[in-house]
Amino acid sequence: MPFPLIKLGYLAIKQLSKPLAKAIKEKAKTTPFLRNRILLPPAQLYHRFETEIKMRLLGLGNISQVKPLPEEVAVELAADMLGEAVIFGMASLTLLFEYKRQQRKDLKKEDVQNQRLLGLEKQVTELTLEIDEQSTRLREICKILGREKLLQKDQTCSELPQTLVDSHSKTILLVQK
Repeated sequence: MPFPLIKLGYLAIKQLSKPLAKAIKEKAKTTPFLRNRILLPPAQLYHRFETEIKMRLLGLGNISQVKPLPEEVAVELAADMLGEAVIFGMASLTLLFEYKRQQRKDLKKEDVQNQRLLGLEKQVTELTLEIDEQSTRLREICKILGREKLLQKDQTCSELPQTLVDSHSKTILLVQK
């Protein structure tokens, strides 16, 4: 369920960024401070760089002075640049948010796997200790059986014997596992 909601949220951000960019453009065009201090300098700088690059690419050499754009054209260019910057910024933030969300999801998944691995390692350690304990018990039983002469000569103590023979009474005992 979260997947479609996230996609819907991204679509909403994308759709809202265009009217927001348009509103910022209109506000910047009508406010003298924004117009003269924020919009015009980047627009004239962009125009100068663009003209110089075009002239170099066309092989016309270096230009010492570029005629500035008329104020209305510069304001329109700057407003378009500002609008594109707002849309790009919103898209970048959305992408960053998605990256962080995926990163948290991967970390959570890795934590679950690490916990599972730790649990398995703990089980292996416990089983190893239990095997060691049982091996010790088996050796002790074999020593006792050997002392009591209940083991036959061909039997070893590597595992519990299936039959035990009492040497005095010659009684055969079956060992159940």
